[in-house]
Amino acid sequence: MGLLGAEKYIKDKWQEFGFSVHEQPFEVGENTYKNLYVTYGPKDADLIVIGAHYDVCGETDGADDNASGVSAIIEFARLISIH
Repeated sequence: MGLLGAEKYIKDKWQEFGFSVHEQPFEVGENTYKNLYVTYGPKDADLIVIGAHYDVCGETDGADDNASGVSAIIEFARLISIH
């Protein structure tokens, strides 16, 4: 799947649940990468951050060492989207 495939999968799932996905680009060396995030609830409410990383090491598949964290943030988004 690779890094771009993992990014696309996460974005697609969040959008499927009705969230607008925001991107926060950052640079490492000559490469540009993106953090992805969604928001939920009132803007003036207390902030709770739930996160996981989908980056990779070398040419391995995306989310290779944090697949459970990525699965958890996708499932959390699904659950709050139905309430």
